[in-house]
Amino acid sequence: MTDFVRKSSSHNADGWLVNAPGIEYFVTEEGGQIAPVVFRLPDGKTVEPYHLTPWQDEDKSGLSGALKNLRGEIFCMPFGGNADPVNGEKHPAHGECSGGKWEFVSAEETGDAASTGDTAGTEDTAEAEETGGGETDAGGAQSYRIAIVQQMDHASLDEIRDAIEEI
Repeated sequence: MTDFVRKSSSHNADGWLVNAPGIEYFVTEEGGQIAPVVFRLPDGKTVEPYHLTPWQDEDKSGLSGALKNLRGEIFCMPFGGNADPVNGEKHPAHGECSGGKWEFVSAEETGDAASTGDTAGTEDTAEAEETGGGETDAGGAQSYRIAIVQQMDHASLDEIRDAIEEI
């Protein structure tokens, strides 16, 4: 992996721990859900704004989809669920991306910025972007960015990477 991203486990879920100046957060492998998130403030205090559902440290074998690892920031695409097909499509609650398996692709630290990219094995596309600011050790501006993309059945991984680079 990298110095700032490593394979890990948090609250009974596998995924990746991202640790950069001013922030540490966990992204679940199943669902790409983000939490816990710890913001480290300049005065030494920490802020943990995201919620973890009470069942995260329990046996989750009977749960699936978005509910299994439900926590913090969750990208829902398409949102909702439908018992009857709409325009020939039927989706689970909160869409496939909130419970589908994600795969780590790359992480790179470039100067004052760090970026990571993940892709999932399901056939819907979703993009989410987070940016924040803090201070680097040298006193310059520090930014963070993560792009999460699920591969569509008609898009190649190279096409997805090209789309990320354009963001």
